[in-house]
Amino acid sequence: MKLGASTAVLLALFFAAPAQAATSPNSCRYSFDNLYRDMAVTLDTEVTPDGEVIPGDVVETATGRVDIELPEYLAPFGYAVGLLKAGRNDIPVKVWLAIRGTNTAERVQVVGPITTTATTTITVDPADDNRFLSATPWTYTTPVVPALTWTAVGGDVAISQASAGAITTQLPVGVGGAMRTVTGSAVILTEFEDDLSMAMDCRPGRTTLIEFDFAGPSYQPLPPTPVATLAGPKNLMCITSADTLEPIRGLLSVAGAPPEYVVGAPYTLPGVALETDTAYTAATVTIAASNTREGTQTVAPGVATTWTPTGAGPIAFTLALPRSSAPYGSVQLTDAGGTLDCSPAAIRGHYEFLPNLDTPVFATAVKHVDPVVDPPPPDPSPVPIVAPQPTPTATPTPRRGTVSVRTTRLVAKRGKVKLRIACSKSGPCAGRLVVRAGSKTLVRTRSYSLAAGKARTYTLTIKRTRATKVRVTLTPTTGRPVSKALRLRR
Repeated sequence: MKLGASTAVLLALFFAAPAQAATSPNSCRYSFDNLYRDMAVTLDTEVTPDGEVIPGDVVETATGRVDIELPEYLAPFGYAVGLLKAGRNDIPVKVWLAIRGTNTAERVQVVGPITTTATTTITVDPADDNRFLSATPWTYTTPVVPALTWTAVGGDVAISQASAGAITTQLPVGVGGAMRTVTGSAVILTEFEDDLSMAMDCRPGRTTLIEFDFAGPSYQPLPPTPVATLAGPKNLMCITSADTLEPIRGLLSVAGAPPEYVVGAPYTLPGVALETDTAYTAATVTIAASNTREGTQTVAPGVATTWTPTGAGPIAFTLALPRSSAPYGSVQLTDAGGTLDCSPAAIRGHYEFLPNLDTPVFATAVKHVDPVVDPPPPDPSPVPIVAPQPTPTATPTPRRGTVSVRTTRLVAKRGKVKLRIACSKSGPCAGRLVVRAGSKTLVRTRSYSLAAGKARTYTLTIKRTRATKVRVTLTPTTGRPVSKALRLRR
């Protein structure tokens, strides 16, 4: 699934939303080639209570679902390398998901492995050496997310998929269940026969650059979409002109903010709207913008501001934090009673408050990039390699030989056949071999390895069959598969 243009994100400082399904665009790194590809991750759960939460309150996310989309080319790729067969295929899938609760004691909770089975049916052409024709869309029972509890510590509680790096423990996504380090917040593992598997390591964002080298494409982080946001207590603490404290509510929003910025060009944020539960006649607001040279600017509501992006990452616009000298706050109001100097805070009871741990973002802008060209479907030659690995240092590609089948016919004796293969003098040969009669695999897929210029005879256990013609396929670790039709005698 491709990610469309990002939009400005408006987060109310006080807001109570019903439960809903939230879809966050994700950029996923595939273990078999380390390339990033876009995929949507949807989190669906009911969040309670539906209203204001104060520090110490418990927020619950009910049993819900996480929905992911397996790529269409997984079926033809899997069939080409012998991982999938003609007809119905049932593939075990495991999912791990990191869920974030802002302004909670738990911060992030990781659930999984959540297990399900993905199914596709492959159609081939028996008259053309069982050539792949088509596959039905992947279907599966949506993985179930268990119920979770969160403890509010002050401020708005937003429930969403976590950002990159949220899964800090290793996961069993390596060969044979080996533990591996992941870098995202949603991990999908598909498992095949012979301990082969493929992992998709996902995080909220989009693929931004295709570079066909060891590093692969990069990705642009994006904020995840909250399932629900529960209002915290009154969010501004104000010093009055009489030098007393007064808590109020405040909401900052903006419409029409450009969703992207260009490095080296000024970025203009339209005038923000300030809503409070006190009627004011004049006001100023100090806005903070991450990854800009200015850092903060103080303006009246409705006045546009111009910022200089540093290009270091997304620009997140928030209220500025308190200052050490007057005016102390980031919001100054004049009303019938005098002046109010207000700072972001999470306030409960009578003048008891905590600094806001997650000052809400009311708008974001991400770096503009050229349109993304989707990576091509994977070459059916390589066997999937699990788990992202550290970026290797570029080294000269070793020379590889060409493998060939020397046997002219197979003779089955006591359930075994002998197959002789040879490697050219241009380099060593290695890969996997399989023997099929039509769509039926007669010999269990196994590996071969030959030195340059050498030949070897392999003794293979063959299943009972009435077929008189078989096809031997050699799939090198690099290069194109080699196939040869042979007669089978018993």
